[in-house]
Order: sequence, then C-alpha cells, then structure tokens
Amino acid sequence: MGKNQFTPPKLATKFISWYCKPELLEDLLGDLEEMYLRNVKAKGHRHANWIYILDAFKFLRWYTLKLKITRMVSFSIIYNYFITSLRVMKSNLTFTFINSIGLAISLSVGLLVIAYIINLQSFDKFHSHYDEIYRLQNTYIDKRDGAQELYASTSIKLFSLLEDEVTGVDKKTIIRKGRIGDFSTEKKTIPLRGHYADKGFFDVFTFPLIAGDPKTALDGINKVVLTEESAIKLFGDTQALGKEVVYNKENVLTVSGIVKDVPDNSHFYFDQLISFATIDNAMKTNTNWNKWDYMWLNFIYIIPEEGVSENDIKVQLDVISKRESADSESSDIAVSLLPLAKIIPGENYSNQLGRNVDMMTIYMLSVLALIVIVSATFNYSNLSIARSMSRLKEVGVRKTMGASRNQIFNQFIMESVLIALISLCFAIGLFFFLRPYFIGLVSNGYELTLALDASITFFIGLAFITGLLGGLLPAVYFSKYSPQGLLKTEGGVQKGRMKKFLIGVQYVFAFSFVLMVSILYHQYDFSLNYNLGYSTKNILNIPLRATTSSNFETEIRRLAQVKNTSKSLMITSIGDTYGSSLKYPPGLKSDSINVHFNAVDDEYINVHKHTLIAGANFEELPETSETQLAIINENLSTTLGITNPQKAIGEEVIIDGVSTTVVGVATDFHYKTLFSSSGPFALIYQPGAPYEYLNVELNENVDKVALLSEMDAVWKKFDQEHQFEAYFYDDQIKGAYKELDVYLKIIGYLSFIAISISIMGLLGMVIYTTESKSKEMGIRKVLGASTGQLIQSIGKSYVLLMILSYLVAGTLTYYLVSELLFSELAIRAKLTPTVWMGGALVIILISVISIIIQAYRVAAKNPAVTLKYD
Repeated sequence: MGKNQFTPPKLATKFISWYCKPELLEDLLGDLEEMYLRNVKAKGHRHANWIYILDAFKFLRWYTLKLKITRMVSFSIIYNYFITSLRVMKSNLTFTFINSIGLAISLSVGLLVIAYIINLQSFDKFHSHYDEIYRLQNTYIDKRDGAQELYASTSIKLFSLLEDEVTGVDKKTIIRKGRIGDFSTEKKTIPLRGHYADKGFFDVFTFPLIAGDPKTALDGINKVVLTEESAIKLFGDTQALGKEVVYNKENVLTVSGIVKDVPDNSHFYFDQLISFATIDNAMKTNTNWNKWDYMWLNFIYIIPEEGVSENDIKVQLDVISKRESADSESSDIAVSLLPLAKIIPGENYSNQLGRNVDMMTIYMLSVLALIVIVSATFNYSNLSIARSMSRLKEVGVRKTMGASRNQIFNQFIMESVLIALISLCFAIGLFFFLRPYFIGLVSNGYELTLALDASITFFIGLAFITGLLGGLLPAVYFSKYSPQGLLKTEGGVQKGRMKKFLIGVQYVFAFSFVLMVSILYHQYDFSLNYNLGYSTKNILNIPLRATTSSNFETEIRRLAQVKNTSKSLMITSIGDTYGSSLKYPPGLKSDSINVHFNAVDDEYINVHKHTLIAGANFEELPETSETQLAIINENLSTTLGITNPQKAIGEEVIIDGVSTTVVGVATDFHYKTLFSSSGPFALIYQPGAPYEYLNVELNENVDKVALLSEMDAVWKKFDQEHQFEAYFYDDQIKGAYKELDVYLKIIGYLSFIAISISIMGLLGMVIYTTESKSKEMGIRKVLGASTGQLIQSIGKSYVLLMILSYLVAGTLTYYLVSELLFSELAIRAKLTPTVWMGGALVIILISVISIIIQAYRVAAKNPAVTLKYD
C-alpha cells in the first residue's frame, strides 16, 4: 500500500466545508489532515478517525462560520427566541420541571464520564517521548488447545536479543517488577515500593532528577534512586546523594539519584528504583533467569529510531519469536508492540507493571451514559409532542403573522437548548455531589481527580448537543404544518405512533438496565458463593515480612480463638498465580508442560480442607532436607497420562528445575478467579520455602475485633517496624470480583436514573393524554361507561407497549451480557426465570400504578364539569 493509504472521514470533511469560511477552509483542512496522518502512525487508524471527527466539531467557532450562517442567527433574533422560550417555559412549569430534572440527572452522568475519560487521556503524557514509546509484551499460545493469554510482561532474554539482533531501536529499558521492601538507615526503617530498572530508564521515561546524573544513576550494581518523598522519609531532606541505605537487612545500596515524585497520571508507580544490574548479578546462578519463557516480572520499553515504523520492528521480533519458540512442543510465545498511549486505557493484560483501566469499562460507561442521555432527550421530545394540542394554534397564529418554517424550527430548538443549559446548572451541582462516589467506584486504588476546568467546554458542548437532539423532533413536527391546517381544527396531528415509539425506546432502556443489574447481581452472588473445591470459611490470611520471627506462628497458635495455622507462598482464587515448567519423567528430554503451583507447609491441606483421592498429606521433613514433595490435582495427573490417581503416588517429576516426589492427588479445585478456567496445579512442600502468608483457621463465631487486637499485640512483639495486616479469606474473594461489583453499582445507579426518567416521561404522557381526552371520556361516561372501563381504555395500550419493550430489552440484554460483560467469564451462573422477571415486574407495577392514579383523576370527574363549555 502507498504511504497515504488512510484518508480522513469524508462526512467530517464535508461538515467542515459546510460551516467554515472559504478563506479559512484550505488551511484548516490542511492542518487537520497533517495531524490526522500523524495520529494514524502514532495511535492507529480508528483512533485517528475519532480524533478527526472531534476536531471537526471543536473548530465549529463563531470566527470560522460562514457569513450567511452568522446573519441567520443574529443577536436580535436569538434574543427574541430566548424571551419567547422563557415565557413558554413559565406558562407550563410542570413540563419544564419534568424535563429539567430528567435532563439534569442524565447530564450529570455524562459529565462524570467525560471528566473520567479526559483524566485517563492524560496518563503518561508528561513523558517527552510519549508518542514514540512502545512496550514489548507476550502472547502465550497453548499449542494443544490454541488458547491464548496476553501478558504485559516478557523475558530478560528478549532484552539481550534486542541489542544483538534487532535494528532500528534508538532507546530501550528493562524494568523488573519489585515489591515493597524495607530500607534502613542508622535511625529508621521504612517500607518502600519500587522496581529494578536498567541504565536506559531515564533515556526512555521523563522522570526528572533533582540530584544525580540520569545516565549513570542506574548504571552498575548496588545503586538506588529515591523519590523526593522517600528521601525525606529516610534522611529528613533530599540531600541524600552518595549516602548508603540497607535493603531488606541484606544489601547495602548507594543513593545515586533523587527523582521528583511520580505523577498521579503515570501507569506505574515507585518510591525507589534499584539498578537492574544488582538483581541480574544476584540471579546469575538461576538457570531460568535467561530463558525465553521466563517472562513473568520483566517489562521492556523501546523508542524506535526516527523513520522506523512499528511494523519494521515487529517483523524482526516475529522471526525471533518463531525461532525461540521452536523448541517448545506445548506453547508459542509471540512478542508484540503496544504504544504507551494504549496502556491506559487499554486491554486487560495479565502481569501489569502498575495500573490498568480496561477499555471495556470505558466503552461500557460511555454507552450507558449515552443511553441515559438519549432516554432523557426522548423524554423531552415525547412530552413536547404530547403538548401539541396546546401549541398548534400558537404555531398557526405565528405562521399566519408571517413566521417562516425556519423561524418556527429555530424557536423550538432554542426552547430545547435553553432547558438543556438550565439543566446543566443543576447537573454541575449533581456532578460535585456524585464525584466522590464515582471516584470510589472507578479509581481502582489510585488517585483520581475529576476537575471541571479541563472539561467545561465538553460539558457545555454536551448540554448544547443534548438540547439540539431533544428539540429536533418537536421542531420538525411543528414547523412542517400549514397555518390553515393548524387553525382549522385541534387535530392535524398524527395518532401518536411517534410518541409511543419514543416512550417504547425509553422503556427498552429502562428494562435493559434493570435486567443487567439483576443478572450482574446473580453472577456476583454466584461468584462469591461458588464451591472452589476447598474451604475459605473462617480463615484469616496474614502477610509475613522478612523480619517477622518464626516464633510469631507459635504465639498465634496459642490464642484461644485460633484453631490451626498453615503457611503458603500465595493466596489462591483471588487472581494471583505462580507458574513454571514441569517435566515427566525426569530423564525424558522432550518438551515440558506448564503447571501452576503454590508452596505450602504440612498443615495447609488440613486448614483448607482439600480432599485427597490418593496418597496422603505431607509428612513433616527436617529443615535440612533437600527433598521437595507435591500433592497434584486430578487435572495434572491426567495431563501426565496417569489416569489412575493411585499410580501417581511416588512418581518423580521436575518442577521449576527441582526434583519432586508426588505424595498425593487431590480433587480438582478452582485456584483462579471465575474469569479463567483452572488447569494443572501442584501444592509443593519443601522445608525452608519462602512463605509469604500465615493462614489462620479460626473457631466459629469469633469476636473479630478482639481477635485482631490480640494478634496485633503478638505481631508487635516480633516486628515493630511494620504495621500488622490481616485479611479474611472471604473478603479477599469478594475483592477479586471488584470489577463485577463496580459494574453492578454503576449500572444499578444508571438503571435507577433510566427508570425514573422513563416513569416521569410516562407520567407526563398520561397527563397530556388524559387531559386531551377529558371531553371524550366525559361523553363516554354520559353514555354509560364506568370509571374502570375508562381507566382500562387509557392504560391498555401503555401496558402492551411495556410488555413489547420488555421482550426487546430481554433479547438485547442477553446479547450484551453474553458477548460483552461476561465474555471473559469462564464459569457463569445459570439465569433462572426469577432473574429475568424480578426487576421488570417492579417497573411494570410502578408504571401501572402511575397510569391508574392519573387516569382515575380524569375519569372520576363529573361529566358536567368536562363538557360544560361545549
């Protein structure tokens, strides 16, 4: 393909040509096309298209408009429309109130989403090479079933291959993900978060140093760069350059730089950076360190040379990936490039270095906010058309006096925009009220600021567009009639098909929201109560520190409310997994398989109530033993070709390069979240293993507050440098499904709004319908119709409309849930009739009661009152 294979969207270009002055048009289109081509290269074709479309609206300014447009909307005409609109709004306060409240609530949702998206678009833009930085990452492909998993991480070996085999890379850096570690001076010890980074870190990323040389700060072993805040915590000021700190009571590090604190809008965070050469030197004896598939904690970022495209480097990486994966019979690992701009927001990769905001969340929020706003605009259109009887003669008189169709059209558009702008004032108040709750839902553990200053233009634009859309149908509706038809009768109006269609769409939205809430809650409850295959009840997990004495467990066991304890490397079923290679039999030189594992002690099986179908629990081994034992699950036994679990006992396998004896086979259990299916797994026992958690089994009905206080006192006996932390296993399981919880709360809130708007719209429709039929109902009552029959005649069509809307919403919701929200869920709850019907019946019931009350109010009137003027 040629160099300029992509062109800007034609409709957007035509729109610009329509409104822009001829003398500005050529320069404006030239600048926008230049930016478009630059965005295609940096962000991709689709992203560039959206930016171009937004720019087309962004340059819709008074100074760019053609003269004929500016004459059409002169100040005097606008002022006249404004005054007339205020009079109309004042004359019908019920209509104004219903529409203003509906639009204000819906606009507040739009404001929150716009502010959130603007905030996300600011991530990482402080880096001077923002548009040029790429992250290299892995796609793990299982050759046996074709399953793929995306990883943000990659291998250390790839970093060395970049130097030797890949051309066109200008700058590069590797980061190895670290954890919270203890940093000590003579006076204090504090825990700091951080990573290992190589000497190219400050060439790629713009984190300004206030002390030290960025080219040498991370070059060499035993060097550490501190942030300003960390330096002050450790030394009392930032004059720390050249001073020494002790890392985890083992490594003496020299402070080689002080960097400004990491901005909140960075996709990864650190309090300190240790030179990569430090850990590289320490891990030289690890046989896995430089393997192609050792890809779990390493992150590579590059900047291509000028003129070198992403595809140029991708072609070279494909050759390396194919060669390095050739020796594996079970898996392929493909390397790809991801622009920095697509990390936040971006796809949900495993093993993220820091923060992640899934694009699905952005799409969901945007679509749901749009639906709520559209529902409110439909509500406005519906009520405007419903008021046709009281407006037709007004419009007829104005046309008779010489008003043109365009003037009538503009008048109704002005009314709609004015109500939308009034609603915006209320919406901004709601924005500030709802902002802290919204931030709590979507922040995902990091600082988030939703400000008005950067978003006010978008807010006003949203209100203006909402007003235009809301007033479009009424404006077209009223402006098309001739004065003779409008003044001749009170009719001349269609029979309400459009009105029923609009209110039907509103109810489709409302039913869809309430069905999604019902389904999400059902799945959330199912996830929390799913039978994992082992027990998490009454188990408290305590993170251990390197400084925590082994006697801590002994003291904890002595507490009256403690039943038993065990230790583990990780907590299963909350999203964390450890994986490695397994060979069987040990002498076979063929390919290995991938297996997940957890390092545990001899009490772990008893505490978590795992079920053994063959063999026995671990026997306690002496601390000096080099033997490693394993209890494998049924899936791993079958994968190894051992269909009879009893025959697996005593077999030797090699896990992570260590010879391991199988002593038991446990029933399969779900060690991942329900978003992923489980596979081969092993519980490994080896004396002296680096356990990170103490698992405490508690008695029934414990006093949690008193127990945690006792444990805190025990902790302080052995470790006064770290705060005591403890988490109930069931709470950790709940935290693993925070995403579902967030969806549930957001959609629940929006469903309440959508339902409220729909019911307000229905109530307004019934009010105007019953008032317009008051004389008809009076005549029918004189002819013998009962109040009940009159109510039935009014409400029947609306009830049928709601039932039809529910059927459409049910089909739409099922597709959205199956294909979007739950597309990544490996295990789903079955949808029962109760899930489908519960919330919908509530909406129908509330709506029917609203119809009955309003219809009864009109139907119960004395016919003499309704007919006395005819």
